[in-house]
Amino acid sequence: MSYRDRPRTEVECITTADRSLYVGTADGLIVFYQLEENLSPLGKTIYQSKVKGQIQLGGDKRKPIQQLTAVSSQRRLLALVDGLLYLMNMSTLELYDTGQRIQKLNCYCINESKSHQSSAGPFEVIVAPQRRKQIQKYTLSGERFGHVKDYSIPEPAHAMARDGNSVCVALSGQDGKYVIINIHEGNMFDILSYEPGSTPFVRRMGKGEFLVNAGSFGITTTISGISNRPPVEWGSEFPPKAATYVFPYIVAWSQEAEVIRVFNLIHQKCVQEIPFNNGRYMSELSGKLYAARDKSIYLLSAMPLKEQVNYQHYNMQFLCLVDEVLFVVVCLFVCF
Repeated sequence: MSYRDRPRTEVECITTADRSLYVGTADGLIVFYQLEENLSPLGKTIYQSKVKGQIQLGGDKRKPIQQLTAVSSQRRLLALVDGLLYLMNMSTLELYDTGQRIQKLNCYCINESKSHQSSAGPFEVIVAPQRRKQIQKYTLSGERFGHVKDYSIPEPAHAMARDGNSVCVALSGQDGKYVIINIHEGNMFDILSYEPGSTPFVRRMGKGEFLVNAGSFGITTTISGISNRPPVEWGSEFPPKAATYVFPYIVAWSQEAEVIRVFNLIHQKCVQEIPFNNGRYMSELSGKLYAARDKSIYLLSAMPLKEQVNYQHYNMQFLCLVDEVLFVVVCLFVCF
């Protein structure tokens, strides 16, 4: 990629698969990097990357990439831009004609259960139409989406996550709440409400369990709607925008407070704070925890056991500079 061709943009979201990293930007660009992780003679991890391709989505509108998901089992890449769902080849970024436009969406989710991902059955995508009180199930066969079924919900969906046949949905509206829908049996039940003004989010923690944001607390719930763990109190002046689970910790990020907090789920206490100004994104991907600023991406990696005393810290390693300036940086990961 020449200097003139490097995009001048900001990170919006990322996804990974094996040694591949895909960066979605604020102006509708997806850049695909091949990653390598090596050890220096001093035993320090060195990250190297190579640009494998890029694609502009959304035409001249240049809207942000809202969601980006690598589906390794299908060798496909899903992207949501301006409410329109796109399907691409993971290796070439070839854009597929899916047969029908799945558009005007708030969000989508896939089955995060590994056993279902690798099964021989059809791959399914759950989508949430804007301003419609329903979610919809589609199957993916090759390069084509096929509509399967609609499920009624009390209000349009704001966010959701899936585990097996269970979909946990954050509903929008003044009386915002979370519900769980069994898409096999078709039944639905309420879990809890979230505080007005808070950012509702849903994360799959593991088999049969979700993490949701109630406002002042993070709540875990099983697919049966039962919380087997005490709630995690986020703390004062810490409205989280995202959180994820990395055993045995819940890691939460507040864009407003410009900090990442690490909570031990065993005793629900905050064990570490990481200043993180100008944050844009945070998520667990393929077993690793990533965070992004406007122009940079970071990996939060656990320290070795021998370096721990009473609890496990997270240390941030600078990974990449997402910008047209190319400097030699320790642990350089990717560079626009």
